Amino acid sequence: MKLTVDASLYLERLELKHAGELYALADLNSAYLGEWMPWIQQMKGIDFIENFISKSIQKNNEKTEQAFAIFLNNIMVGRIGLYKIDNSNQLAEIGYWLAESQQGKGLIKKSCERLITFAFEACELNRLEIKCAVKNIKSQNIPKKLGFTFEGNLRSAEKIRDEFHDLNLYSLLKKDWNKNALSTLR
Repeated sequence: MKLTVDASLYLERLELKHAGELYALADLNSAYLGEWMPWIQQMKGIDFIENFISKSIQKNNEKTEQAFAIFLNNIMVGRIGLYKIDNSNQLAEIGYWLAESQQGKGLIKKSCERLITFAFEACELNRLEIKCAVKNIKSQNIPKKLGFTFEGNLRSAEKIRDEFHDLNLYSLLKKDWNKNALSTLR
């Protein structure tokens, strides 16, 4: 499955064929990503990524996850997805990361806009959440720019490098979402 964002940017559902490219991208950016992504410390080789993708495929089939790679000009630059999908309550979390060299270009914002459309229309979800470390200002800017509502602080909610971090919780409800207004938010 491929979700087109614009002429040069698209999201492609993760498959095993992406393992090498995803591993290389994560490995190249491991110092940068490791600041906020606890899983990066566990990545010891391509087997880790292959296992992750296999589990993602299973969760995609079970409709409890929708994991995508982000491609810019046919080159993988990051990952995004709907995680912890709760179909009974029609909610999910959005997670994302981007190569350090691709920061500041609006790629995550645009990718999130496309994923939100997919979540509310194709997946028929009602609520989306984004959780960001309190100290991760770049990541917090994404839900703010997308019109998410700040709901509060989750104390010591994520452990990274043997240290607990507080997370900010943001949400967007389908009734508050206006796909035409998303592109005008900055």
